[in-house]
Amino acid sequence: MSASLTVGNTRRQAACPHCLKELATAQGLSAHLRHRRECRRAEEAARVCERELAAQLGPILVQSSIQARSHSSPAKAHEPTGDAAAPVEHESESANAMALDDNTNYLNTESGCPGDAPAPRLRVEVEEVPDIEEGGLPWRPWIEDYPTPAGVSYGSGETEFSRILREQRAAGDQPWAPFKDLDERELAQWLVTSGLSQTAIEQYLKLNITKGRTQPLYESNYKFFQKIDVLPPGRASWKVEVMEATGDKLGEDGKPRTEHIELWSRNPVDCVRELMGNPAFHKSLVYLPQRSYVDEEGGGRLYDNMWTGDWWWDVQNTMPSGATVCPIILASDKTTLSRMSGGKSAWPVYLTLGNIDKRVRRKPSVHATVLLGSLPVAKLDCFSDKQRSLEGYRLFHLCMKKLLAPLIEAGREGIMMTCTDGLVRHVFPVLAAYIADHPEQCLVAACQENFCPKCPVVPDDRGEPVFSCLKDPERIIEALRKAARGDKPSEFSEWGLRAVEPFWEDLPHANIFSALTPDLLHQLHKGVFKDHLVSWATKAMEGSAQEVDRRFKAMPKHSDLRHFKNGISLVSQWTGTEYKNMEKVFLGVVAGAADKHVVCAVCAILDFIYLAHFEAHSDQSLDSLHHAWRDFHHYKAIFIELSIREHFNFPKGHSTEHYEASIRSVGTADGYSTEHPERLHIDFAKLAYGASNKQASYIQQMTHWLERQEAVFKFVSYLEWATALPSPDSETGSFGDSGKPTESCEPNTATVSARSAPPSRAVPSVQLIGTHSSHPPVECSAQGLNTRDPSAESLPLDSATPAATSSNQSTAHRPEPCFTSQVRSTGSEPPSAGSRAPQAVGAAARSRPTGDHLLGEDSGGDLPDDVWKNGYQLAKAHAYPALTHPQLETNFGAVNFKVTLSDYLKKLAGNNSRLLTLVSMPLHELTRVAAYKQAKVQLPILRQVSAHPHINIIHSSPLRLSPPPLRTRIPPNMSTVLARDPAILVHEGGHVFNTARPLATAIVLQIYVLHVCV
Repeated sequence: MSASLTVGNTRRQAACPHCLKELATAQGLSAHLRHRRECRRAEEAARVCERELAAQLGPILVQSSIQARSHSSPAKAHEPTGDAAAPVEHESESANAMALDDNTNYLNTESGCPGDAPAPRLRVEVEEVPDIEEGGLPWRPWIEDYPTPAGVSYGSGETEFSRILREQRAAGDQPWAPFKDLDERELAQWLVTSGLSQTAIEQYLKLNITKGRTQPLYESNYKFFQKIDVLPPGRASWKVEVMEATGDKLGEDGKPRTEHIELWSRNPVDCVRELMGNPAFHKSLVYLPQRSYVDEEGGGRLYDNMWTGDWWWDVQNTMPSGATVCPIILASDKTTLSRMSGGKSAWPVYLTLGNIDKRVRRKPSVHATVLLGSLPVAKLDCFSDKQRSLEGYRLFHLCMKKLLAPLIEAGREGIMMTCTDGLVRHVFPVLAAYIADHPEQCLVAACQENFCPKCPVVPDDRGEPVFSCLKDPERIIEALRKAARGDKPSEFSEWGLRAVEPFWEDLPHANIFSALTPDLLHQLHKGVFKDHLVSWATKAMEGSAQEVDRRFKAMPKHSDLRHFKNGISLVSQWTGTEYKNMEKVFLGVVAGAADKHVVCAVCAILDFIYLAHFEAHSDQSLDSLHHAWRDFHHYKAIFIELSIREHFNFPKGHSTEHYEASIRSVGTADGYSTEHPERLHIDFAKLAYGASNKQASYIQQMTHWLERQEAVFKFVSYLEWATALPSPDSETGSFGDSGKPTESCEPNTATVSARSAPPSRAVPSVQLIGTHSSHPPVECSAQGLNTRDPSAESLPLDSATPAATSSNQSTAHRPEPCFTSQVRSTGSEPPSAGSRAPQAVGAAARSRPTGDHLLGEDSGGDLPDDVWKNGYQLAKAHAYPALTHPQLETNFGAVNFKVTLSDYLKKLAGNNSRLLTLVSMPLHELTRVAAYKQAKVQLPILRQVSAHPHINIIHSSPLRLSPPPLRTRIPPNMSTVLARDPAILVHEGGHVFNTARPLATAIVLQIYVLHVCV
């Protein structure tokens, strides 16, 4: 889409085509389209409209244009026009361009919708683009939808945001009530979320400048929190249950000692209802499973989010027809609250949904994770030392059973919920994943910590590459029940069980052993790598720790690498960041200083760690993951030969066996890392404790503080939703959650569109299939294009029967495709969220791969950005405008600059003799060049690594002196860059670029001067 027009050498001032705001530069226009929500959405809709119309109407217009020209009058054809003197090259334009010029069906690029004035000389061009992206995955995966009705809606309902807006309009209030305007609301949000104490808030409101200039309606801390407390509640309400533990120790009075225990909890069903109905997740929530493939034939699976795994598909098979599965993801981790003294701790339990895209729910700022409860951190001093550990297990399972009790009936019978799209669905909340570190996994699985919490392998065999199936929940429960009756079955000791009543025994459709997900932080980074591999490799190297430190110090500097200038032996506190930075260079540290088998073992483990971190997996990458695991077991014997290890029977090493199966079941491991709950401890535990008085009732104060925080965050989200809606006086009628006109429904009747909105995780695009000559009309909206039959626009439905909200369930008016297949491409329009797929759907051709499906709402989609048009970004002015050749050699260390520049210019000149003569002139000492300090390079998107482009910063700094008073000499610093030869970039030996061995075709270059102007 073009927002400015170039005529000759004159360029019009750039203007936004949607809000008509004048902007000085094209870069300013790009920034405006990225940051203004309404214009960004209109721009995305316009681009989708352009692509779909070009694809849909192109062949039709070509045919109609040919027919029109063949029936045109010869006299009219030879009639002189203003274009008679135009060059002959205009006559050779494509038929698509001729059709768009002459036919009445045209595309308006200014509004993104057809039907206004035709754009001048718009041509439809077909661009050859690769089907496979840089990382080897297809641009548009082929999707197999669930074959039977799933996620079906039962009419329409009212979301909580809609209810709040209706009540405000009925009372005549503005959306930002009880505040007088948005500025006062913004001030209130800052006062609540900034971490200020109530005393500091009181002092701020009493300042003369606050009372004289700001003049908020709240004049004191008390009145301020009165307004905060009338806001709509953010989450489900809290309740506390007090229990009493009676121990086996006797007190001074001769009676058993007791301890009071408090369990703070929320109703998990209410938490699920709030997340499922929050319009803020409208574009990130999915209601039914699917299978993704690399090709139309289904030759290889793709795994990403939970709905692409096998677990959801298998559970959906056990559900009633039309049911909506709500996969529940739990996470728990004990954390300390007091810093220096006090011994205060908290044990939060978090809840989120697998329906929400993992890239969204991992962001703490979007609040897609709810604090479900706080387990008691009891001392249990009333029990003896021998009994205390077992009673701790029992207390945990008792509290979790009380916490999750509402999910038992909800998982069996289901609950009608109004979802984020305003439709009512029959939702079955089911425990799908449990995120925890190894000690807590054993606590959840009711087994001893020296046993595997997932499989029944004996401890002596954990270090061997043996296949072991998962534990059977029914057999485990039966063994625990026998132990509770006094029997001691052989399985009880063989599996290392603890005599408890597990909280998961009554949860429907739940398998706790498959729900325990990989822990990248504690199992791989801290466990296998830091605690074991680094120690083994250090002992295997000549010079031991001193040699390791020397090699870390010698590593070249780079913006994406941490330089351990003092080595690693003196690092006192290790975090996940240190582990990851060490892993980037550890293979280079070991290479050349240890036995080759040690290097191979280190390489295998590092390969496994990086492959386990992939955000998108294919069958090929999972095979590479398995091969890396197998290679380590092949080379690990070298550590026994060097007397470094006697065995490998440690639990974190054995856990790597279950990674591949877990990824195939519930999606990639990055969506279940314990790094996320570790980060949530800051918001839900540590900051809350800091706001309390740190006395005995600190948990109660923390919950009250959290309620206010959640109310403010929810109110901010509501305002963003409400202010985007048209005014209530709009002629288009009332508005629903998406801001589009909706029709009111009677209590027993629902009017539902025959085609509901496509899943928000994919950008709507046209279904490129062969159809009959009759085409349904095309309508344009803010969400893109929908092709539908007007005769099936509204279907009155009884509220007691499922609503046919999908075109997959009503195909009477759909044009029949010429070709059929069992899978479809996401380049075609996906089925509605909450619909079932037909037995045979159209074999969709691939649309132009823009990468929109990889980007979130806030990333700007595929908006044009002039800054990255060449793939790199430089500063507006040179940091060094006039450098001589001796200065480059002395200050920058660019000793090969002249030779390198000469070779590069000769390569650019090619066989042009005139240019070769110019570039062959040698540089003399007075030649001045201009150079930059840094350059930013936009790397290709690798979906396995990230869904967003990665910006690589290349630095170059000269020899300089440090700040006073030391004034030491700092040597030149130039980035080391890994580059691939373009000649072997994609295909080598008939295979695409191998992500499992990315450095196979890499060459190392030293960047001396980033950009030179001679």
